[in-house]
Amino acid sequence: MDAQAKITSSGFECPVPEYTMDVESQQLNLLVRAGSVPVEMIECYELVYGVKVIRYEFNSDEELYIRLSNGGVNYDLLQPSALITPLLIQDGKLQQLN
Repeated sequence: MDAQAKITSSGFECPVPEYTMDVESQQLNLLVRAGSVPVEMIECYELVYGVKVIRYEFNSDEELYIRLSNGGVNYDLLQPSALITPLLIQDGKLQQLN
């Protein structure tokens, strides 16, 4: 194990990033399908980039749509299905990544 290695609470050694990146935000808000993003992945991102990751989960496309419609949280990244994505685009609920 490398002395500079970042280790999660479960003992997983985080991979070294391929690319460096300037991080402008201190928090990343994710809206993802329940159980789809491993805890180690979130912990590694926090350890490597120093950004707090807040994970919000949904169980269905309908729940995703309701969360986006209710407002309150500005999500940085979503994990919509291919079925709901056209409706989200049509209703102006998605922005293109830059």
